[in-house]
Amino acid sequence: MGKRLSEETKRKISMAEKGRQFSEETRRKISEAKKGKHNSEEHNRKNSEAHRGEKHHNYGKHLSEETRRKISQSSKGRKFSEESRRKMAESRRRYLEKQREQTKSSIT
Repeated sequence: MGKRLSEETKRKISMAEKGRQFSEETRRKISEAKKGKHNSEEHNRKNSEAHRGEKHHNYGKHLSEETRRKISQSSKGRKFSEESRRKMAESRRRYLEKQREQTKSSIT
């Protein structure tokens, strides 16, 4: 499947592509070409596996206090739609029911 590029060649290609901007027409064409396309279940599963645990780009990193504060501030006062609230409540009910069942089975 082609030949492997040397690290130097990869670096040169990377530097040549940095800052590249597409014209509005090119952006529109790319957008049109991608519309309606979806990944297969297998692709999604493999992609999910490839980014879990130690392979995830943020694995082992910690957010600074400032970043945590900014995230907190942006979430405060957020309003959820009725549908979202209903879904969250139903999800919570299922989770708690599962927890109760596990607790009962571990006691007996």
